Amino acid sequence: MQSNPVLGFLASLLLLFGFFDIASAGYGSANLIHYCPYNVYCSTVVGCAPGTPAAKCPGAKFNQLAMGTNITVPFQKNPSGTGVTIMCTRDPSAGNPLVTQLEWTWEQGQGKTYFDISNVAGHPFVDEGFILHAIDKKDPKQTLNNCHDIFCKKGDLACNEAYEKWDDDEQAMRACYDDVIIGFQLCL
Repeated sequence: MQSNPVLGFLASLLLLFGFFDIASAGYGSANLIHYCPYNVYCSTVVGCAPGTPAAKCPGAKFNQLAMGTNITVPFQKNPSGTGVTIMCTRDPSAGNPLVTQLEWTWEQGQGKTYFDISNVAGHPFVDEGFILHAIDKKDPKQTLNNCHDIFCKKGDLACNEAYEKWDDDEQAMRACYDDVIIGFQLCL
C-alpha cells in the first residue's frame, strides 16, 4: 500500500509545530522542510526594514540543505513590516536559477501575517509538488478569509494556489493572525 504524502507531512508538522509552539512563546514562525530526492539549495533573504535604502539590503546566498532538515525563522526575529523570503532552487550556479519561494510579512500592529508561495522565478520542484500548512491558534478552523493551506500536486505547472505571475494576488496571497505557524514542505 502506498503512503499518503499529505498525511505523512501533517504528522511531521504536528511534531515540528509542537516544538515550535513551546519555543515561539506566542509568536509565529515560517518553517521550510526539505524532502526532495535530490540536492536543494536555499537562502533566507530579509528585505529592507521600512525606510532602509535598497542598496543596503542583502542578496541571496544559497546553502545546501540536507534532506529531512528544515529552516525556521521566528517572525519576531525581524522588525514588523519587513518582507522575508526563503527561496530554494536545485541549481544555485545557474545565471538565473529557477526558484520557488515562501514569502511573508509579519504585521504585528495589524495582528496579521501575510504570506504566499511564489513560482514566478521558475518551477524547480514541479515534478515532486509541495504543500504549505498554516496552524493559527487564534483561528484553528481557518475562518479568516484567506487563511488556508496551499497544495500544488506533482506536475502542476499552473498551480492555482501559488503565484505563477507577479499579479496573482487573488489566488495566491494568504493572511492569518500574527502568531500563525507556517510549514512549507518541498516535495511530497
